[in-house]
This record gives sequence, structure tokens and C-alpha cells, in this order.
Amino acid sequence: HGTGPIPDFESFHDHPWADYRGSVKEVVMSEGITYIGTECFARFDKVTELVFPSTVEGFGERVFFRSFNLADITLPPVEVVPTDLFTYANPVNVIVPEGVKELATGAFRNCTTLETITLPESLEKIGSAAFMSCTALKSVVIPDGVEKIEDLTFHACRALESITLPEDIDLNSWAAFSACNKLCDENGFAVLNDALVNYSITD
Repeated sequence: HGTGPIPDFESFHDHPWADYRGSVKEVVMSEGITYIGTECFARFDKVTELVFPSTVEGFGERVFFRSFNLADITLPPVEVVPTDLFTYANPVNVIVPEGVKELATGAFRNCTTLETITLPESLEKIGSAAFMSCTALKSVVIPDGVEKIEDLTFHACRALESITLPEDIDLNSWAAFSACNKLCDENGFAVLNDALVNYSITD
């Protein structure tokens, strides 16, 4: 409870609720909370319910690192989804709402249970490795406002079989689709928007 920002923490050991990481199942933040700080809920791996207040305007980094067993998450309309916000977390379906302009580096990296992600038309940038090793992700639609796919964005998304890209998007990046085996032809090459973009490393 309370209002204003929840501060940033140096690590998940430092916040006052650290001792309850293994038992908390529900996180409810009261209306009036404006910012959720770095590492704030890192390693809360038993949480199955999460309620964001409508007043949230921003997040720190790694807020939900290695946290949660949530089937569905709808983020608040913050301008930037920061670095490693959900890295190694366990969402299944995520909705990124209108108003979000950027997914920063590694925002959903190693979310191995993530099956669907809905991205808004307001989105302008997807950072490097944003979806790297999201091994259950099957399809994604990239909004027209995104101008470039960055390095490693979808690396090792082994279940990814469908991706819709803006017609003029820049695909000149390193390993953005490597190890995306279901996007590749019989020779192991990914062809997107009629362009050969990566060689896929198969196991």
C-alpha cells in the first residue's frame, strides 16, 4: 500500500519483503503507485496473481526477473518496457497495451513459457534479445512503426513459425532469427520479406 514510487534496489536481497519470496502468491499494488523499482519483485516464483494500479508510469530494470507463474499479463501503458523486465519469468500470454513505444534489451528474454505476445501500434522499437530463447512463442505480429529488428531479437525462438513484419523493416542485424528452425527452409535458411536474413543453427 502507499503512493508514489517504489524505490530501486541493488538486488533482490535488499527489499524489505525479501524473506517472503518463497511464500507470496499474490501481489496487489494500490492505486497511487507511480513507479515499480529495479529488482522489486525478482525471484517471487510462487506468485500467480498480479494487479497493476492504473497510476503506474514506469518500471526499473529486472523487476520480475525469475518471477511469477502467471498465465496472463496485461502491462500498464508505460512508455518503455525496460531492460530484462521479465527475463527468466514465466508468463504465457502477454498484452503490451497502446502507449508503449519501446521494448528494451532483453525485456522478455528466456521467458520459455511465453506462447503469445500482443504488441501495440504505438510500438517504435524492439531492443536486442528482447525475445531471445522464448522457446514456446509460436507467432508474432510486428507493428508498422518498428523500423528495425535488432541483434538476437528472436534468437532461439525454436517454436516460432509465423512472423508478420512491416514491409520496409530493416533486417540487417546479427543472429536476429538464428536457431528459429521453424522459420527456415529445408536448407536451414530463414527467408523473411523475400530476404535471406540468417542461417539457422540446428541442434
